[in-house]
Amino acid sequence: MEIYVDANEMVLGRLCSYVAKSVINGNKVFVFNAEKAIVSGNPKRIFKLYYERKKRGEPTHGPFYPKRADRILKRAIKGMLPKGPRGRQLLKNVKVYLGMPKEFEGKKITKFKKATLKESNIKKYVTLEEISKFIGGK
Repeated sequence: MEIYVDANEMVLGRLCSYVAKSVINGNKVFVFNAEKAIVSGNPKRIFKLYYERKKRGEPTHGPFYPKRADRILKRAIKGMLPKGPRGRQLLKNVKVYLGMPKEFEGKKITKFKKATLKESNIKKYVTLEEISKFIGGK
């Protein structure tokens, strides 16, 4: 079964946990508008955290941390999947996109209710697009 998810105004960690559960249950998941997903918390602390992750290691031999919002989201999903060969196989069933591709318009889009910004009652947050631009992405 294929599940189409819009990440617009959804909390990153909660969204990733729902996507990981869906993939483990055998579904293919397509996530759209990755740049509009949010990370809750103090913006200064969040920017510092992601900047430190990006600068960790050496350019020649990692750890390599993504700069683009769609890849940041996919890496967060990867962290919630089982480790080893099974997790790598499951990650192939996850596709993350910036924006909304034309080929998926008209499909039934799912929103995980408990992962939305309105449901979470969060006051301070940063979008993945802002984080991506801060650490040098597009």
